[in-house]
Amino acid sequence: MSDSQHHNEEEQAKIRTSRALAALTIAANAQISVEDACASVVDESGDEGLDAIGITLARGEIYVVQAKASSGSPSPTEVLKFNQGIRYLLDWDWDSLGGKTQKRRGEIEAASEDDVKVIAIFSHFGAQKTDEAATKLSDKLLSEVNSSGNILDFQYQGLRENHDNRNIASGLGLPDYDLVFERWITMNDYRSEIMGVVTGDQLARMVDSFNERLFDKNIRAVLKATDTNKILDATLERSPQDFWYYNNGITIVSNSISCARTSPRTADETFKLQGLSVVNGAQTCGALGRALRENAPLEDVRVTVRVMSKEGHSEDFTKKVTRYTNTQNQVTNREFVSLDPYQQELSESLLSEQIQYSFRTGQTLDYDEHAFAFDLEEATRALACLTGVDNATRAKREIGRMWSDITANPYRELFPRNLHPATMYNAVQFRRVFDERYMASSRWMDTRSGGIIKNSTYMACALFMQKARNEKLDFSDIDLDVESWVSSKGADIYGLAAIVVELHENENPGGFPMSFFKNRQKIEEFARKVRTRFQETGS
Repeated sequence: MSDSQHHNEEEQAKIRTSRALAALTIAANAQISVEDACASVVDESGDEGLDAIGITLARGEIYVVQAKASSGSPSPTEVLKFNQGIRYLLDWDWDSLGGKTQKRRGEIEAASEDDVKVIAIFSHFGAQKTDEAATKLSDKLLSEVNSSGNILDFQYQGLRENHDNRNIASGLGLPDYDLVFERWITMNDYRSEIMGVVTGDQLARMVDSFNERLFDKNIRAVLKATDTNKILDATLERSPQDFWYYNNGITIVSNSISCARTSPRTADETFKLQGLSVVNGAQTCGALGRALRENAPLEDVRVTVRVMSKEGHSEDFTKKVTRYTNTQNQVTNREFVSLDPYQQELSESLLSEQIQYSFRTGQTLDYDEHAFAFDLEEATRALACLTGVDNATRAKREIGRMWSDITANPYRELFPRNLHPATMYNAVQFRRVFDERYMASSRWMDTRSGGIIKNSTYMACALFMQKARNEKLDFSDIDLDVESWVSSKGADIYGLAAIVVELHENENPGGFPMSFFKNRQKIEEFARKVRTRFQETGS
């Protein structure tokens, strides 16, 4: 409340109530702790109707709240302002939003990079039905934003819903949960620790019930989309019965472990975990939660679960367990690339030209010792663009899957056995210079157009590489002056950017550019239209 000290007591009371309502709405709907919900409040002068923003990576959701503490229902003017604030947020137009929201820019952008859903809630104390003119405005926003996918949800929560929210939020501490172990063992006493096998559907429902509250604060960051949890998703979808073999399981620390029986059974026994926190295995929990939301059958999924009680341990026991169970190196898809001997051949060939290509994790790029340096990730993105729009879109959406199987496509399409080392080197150069010139074209555009440019770089680069090949640019020539060629095409690059923005606003008016340019089906057709228009201009 420090930013409202210049208001009189009556105004401060109104602001306090409004902010409390915003935090209450976030806590109850996002299922996050009261402390985190209060920290999510961004209400201030010039906030464009955004009073709180709550992020829950476990569910892949961003909650945006406008809170009105008076007893009337939302007016069309208030909804219109909220709509505009939501648009600013979706377009990452930070300059148009309040300072408190701007300070959370990095957090919000990082969460938005994944496939998240934005849930907008207009929370108020009105008991009457929402004004029809107001709902028409929110329905129009939904129609426009969701034109390229189910990105936005819009809700009105009045007096009745907020009574329910109050009851939900009052119990948002560390959760209690009953887990049924099919088999279990203990090192000493079940009240101290348990290790056993639990069905995936139980854990999925636990994640769905408690959301972010389930996870220790020290590991919430790993709930972001990674190569690892994309593999988990694929296993759950294609071979759920094999999940136990491939997965390391989860570790839980709870305040206490109890059982209704004095002597628990060795099979199919229920243990009550009070005040539990998942300290390792958030990726596994996230994958199970996503599978549940997609109605995937989880009855055949088995997960190894370790539970430890804090009773009898020091105050920092949870922190130590969290730290030490999350500091082991994980093997990701990228590590498997080092098993491909052709990668070593590419690296050695380029090294003879004073070009460093690093394909192993942990190798440091040395720009002082080499004329040029790049790594596997940059090479993959560049070659994805060189091989076409489809692979470029795939690399933008999920680069880890480009390395998932080094014996099959898309990996072999990017790194065929006849790939010339110079082709990879020149593709990387091309993409670096093109991206710089293409992004520079947005300097003379508005914020939304700039967002379209930023999200279309992969597709645009793929189209421009195709243009270069059509003009007989030989990527396999180690002496090719890529930078000069791309730089000489400044007018063409700007023209391409203008076409992309214009056609995007025809195809996806008011929609979310980030999701649009990750949609392979939509981008295939869109790229064809852009290519046709680009050729018609004579570029």
